Amino acid sequence: MSDKIKRIQLPTHEDERGKLSVIELKDYVDWPVKRVYYVTDTKKDRGGHAVRGEKKMYVCMQGTMLARIHDGKEWHEFQLEGPSDALIMNEMCWREFTGFSEGAVLMAISSMNYEPDTYIFDMEEFLEEVKNTAKIRDEKTLKAAAKEIVQYEIDEFRRAVSEINAGFDPQRANQLTESLALHAVNLYDFFYRKRKEDDDLIADDFIEDGFHSNKTPKKDLKILVHKRIQLCHLSLKRLEFTGESKSWKEELASNMEKTILAFRDSLPERRKDWFKI
Repeated sequence: MSDKIKRIQLPTHEDERGKLSVIELKDYVDWPVKRVYYVTDTKKDRGGHAVRGEKKMYVCMQGTMLARIHDGKEWHEFQLEGPSDALIMNEMCWREFTGFSEGAVLMAISSMNYEPDTYIFDMEEFLEEVKNTAKIRDEKTLKAAAKEIVQYEIDEFRRAVSEINAGFDPQRANQLTESLALHAVNLYDFFYRKRKEDDDLIADDFIEDGFHSNKTPKKDLKILVHKRIQLCHLSLKRLEFTGESKSWKEELASNMEKTILAFRDSLPERRKDWFKI
């Protein structure tokens, strides 16, 4: 059995009045519950995806169904029957549910709120991400990286935002704008991009069960990519992003700050004092 997946039997009490099934969450999970949903009247297969950073419990409340779970190494199949069969996924897994009986009800209990950007719908992408995520850094290395790399980028980003708002001559304003774009792009890659090289540093190296609070949606920070292109080579477009034009900088600062704070709130307690956020 995979250490990422656990099958449990929920206690069900039955008497002349009917059945009562109980889920004492404290007995099964050590993560916060953010979302609960259930599927009914199912006419087609469900699942076919993975969710980054998610921990989850699936409960077959009624009827039967087949659960097919891939832990990144191999497939595991479970024939579930309500109301007592349940599965717990303690790390990101690929899931598929098929063969729903008439009247079947499947409930899901998740550690995360719904964030579209965290979903993976391509199996090969999932397997590659599991492979990359497995490259765990030791605590000593991560602690040094927190101070020397991540904290530095956050501090420099905030400094650029603060000085731009203070007002300077056009030449200094242009320098600050370039600095803002550079550090914003580095933070964007840290918070949102997948690992491409073995030594890449990403937010998932520090947080263990996904973002606990909502970060800015990835699409709202894609503005960074466009601004970076215009600011990193000689183009008349740069006139739109320097000097007196502040609207995109203010939007960028606000959106990035929301993600920085979400990162802080999602850190394990033992790592919170590594950062001054």
